[in-house]
Amino acid sequence: MFDKLCYEYYESLDSTNERIKERARNGAEEGLVISADRQTAGRGRIGRKWQSPQGECVATSMLIYQNDIPLDSIPSITVLCGLAVRSALSQLYGMECLIKWPNDIILNGKKICGILVEYETLSNGLSFLVVGIGVNVHQKSFSDDLADKATSIDMELLDTTIRPVHRREIVEVIWTSFMTYYKEFILYNNLSIFKEEYEKHLVNIGNRVRIERAEASYDAIARGISDSGGLIIYVNGEEQEIRNYEVSVRGLYGYV
Repeated sequence: MFDKLCYEYYESLDSTNERIKERARNGAEEGLVISADRQTAGRGRIGRKWQSPQGECVATSMLIYQNDIPLDSIPSITVLCGLAVRSALSQLYGMECLIKWPNDIILNGKKICGILVEYETLSNGLSFLVVGIGVNVHQKSFSDDLADKATSIDMELLDTTIRPVHRREIVEVIWTSFMTYYKEFILYNNLSIFKEEYEKHLVNIGNRVRIERAEASYDAIARGISDSGGLIIYVNGEEQEIRNYEVSVRGLYGYV
């Protein structure tokens, strides 16, 4: 278990996740955090593009070696990220965000942050995780295809002067918050102590959702999360657990 973060900042990268992978392959220490003022090839979950215009977003990733984390608990890291981002935006700006399982942070019905956790095994057998977070910060508007789905910190604060908005501060508060959750998670090796907090902020809990798999789509009721970070749904008269690499989840009548 590591307890120190090492921050590096770059003007432009193709992807902070990809740069972390390169550094891990060359023996970088756990706790390395890489952030970029701009990403030219940022990615979201399931290969979606993540827009990171110059000077407008937080694009940041951290390296964790898998020693302390069972393979089947890796989806839990996305849950911890969601809690950390939600906590950081509440602490900094009083924003009471919700979490759309598995990897989106929602404010006023729109996405303000996305999370991408990736896993890789090195040639020496050592495995690592790349924990990537992208937050919309200074955007004043979005393209037509995103306008009804995306928002930013500046758009939500409007002309209020709660406090200055600095992206580097956001990065550091998010990762400090993440480390608090992560240390507790390692002690218990599951999410049981976080379930109540997470489900309190789970945007779809108790509602009908659309489960979209490659082979089929169907409706279900979102019930909460499991101790390993899966979504518990009620469908066809029984509860099932779905994992975040298997599906997309949408609100029945829209994004959330």
